[in-house]
Amino acid sequence: CACLVGSEMCIRDRTLESDIASKEAEIEKTQGDLTKAQNAKDKQYGAMKKRIQYLYEKGGNNAWFQMMLNADNLADLLTRAEYTQQMYEQDRESLQKYARTIEEVQKLEDQYEQEKADFETMKEEYEAQQSNLQYQLDVTRANSADCENEIAYAQQQATEYANLLEQQQAEIEQLEAEPVSYTHLTLP
Repeated sequence: CACLVGSEMCIRDRTLESDIASKEAEIEKTQGDLTKAQNAKDKQYGAMKKRIQYLYEKGGNNAWFQMMLNADNLADLLTRAEYTQQMYEQDRESLQKYARTIEEVQKLEDQYEQEKADFETMKEEYEAQQSNLQYQLDVTRANSADCENEIAYAQQQATEYANLLEQQQAEIEQLEAEPVSYTHLTLP
């Protein structure tokens, strides 16, 4: 940046350019994280959907009850009950994980939108600073041109005065070189 206006403007300009580049990187990372979270959410949703479909097809809550009634002995009944409890725990953990994933997706979407808004604000600020810098540069160039015109005018005036001085000096020398005649003078 050709800083005729001031180094402070250039420093702010470069800092803002760096901030914009950093914000672009943050946005890309957040967008990648958001895509991963949305993919995880979709995968978890698909798994839960299959699990619910399986339970529905196998009779839902009655299926577990029928499975327990069909137990051959007390050990088989306890094994089936433990298996049912484990399935319940897994389903509950899956549901909680899905809820956390939905929250994470929402948080990342909010973060992404905020970063985009921040980025737009930074871009607008950068453009305003660029415009201000250009204006100050134009003013400085105009002032410089005015100074150059004033210098040229002063040089022209100095040349004219030097010529006039030279001409007057020549006239003085000519007058000094001429003999003085007092004939036209009358005495009282």
